[in-house]
Amino acid sequence: MKTFLSNFVSVALVPLLIPAYLFGIVLFLFPEMAGINLLNEKTRLIFEVLAFTAFFPLLAVYLLYKFKVISSLSLIRREDRLLPQLISLVLFGIFAFLLFANHGLKNVLTLILIANTTSLIMMLIITQFFKISAHTSGAAGFIVITSILCLKPHSINYLILYLFIVMLSVGVFFARLYLKAHTLKQVIYGGVLGFLSGVCLVFYI
Repeated sequence: MKTFLSNFVSVALVPLLIPAYLFGIVLFLFPEMAGINLLNEKTRLIFEVLAFTAFFPLLAVYLLYKFKVISSLSLIRREDRLLPQLISLVLFGIFAFLLFANHGLKNVLTLILIANTTSLIMMLIITQFFKISAHTSGAAGFIVITSILCLKPHSINYLILYLFIVMLSVGVFFARLYLKAHTLKQVIYGGVLGFLSGVCLVFYI
């Protein structure tokens, strides 16, 4: 049961899905923050963020594995993570630029993508020397950003959702250790990186 739950949490909070979750929360719960109210525009943005931050990066990992550039789809080896992270960084950067061009720098969606892209830059640098947990980095950033959104006075109705997100995200820390995917140090460093990336948004949202 513990193995099942650990795998479930790890898959549910794959780092590449975090931007889509955050976009969904903003667009459908706090649309006034993004200045987007039309359903078709919200839907388009969800598909775009899924394409740039999840589908294309995952496709790249599959193709790299298929052509034997990396040794496994799970990217267990530190060396296998470098090229997929670089590809993800380029895709995140392109999408962040498109958001900036269409919605401006101060739009919450642009800021979220910039925070994610910044985290990826730091992760790519760190991975040159040390294997860091991308899962806990994403989970920590998810907690911080949803805290900014859901703990505002007018957002009290979303407290249950917020607590669920926190519980799931904290579960990622334990799951990565239980599955022996990372050491305690790798999990902690990943959490610190995600926390710092998310905290940067406090001054803008």
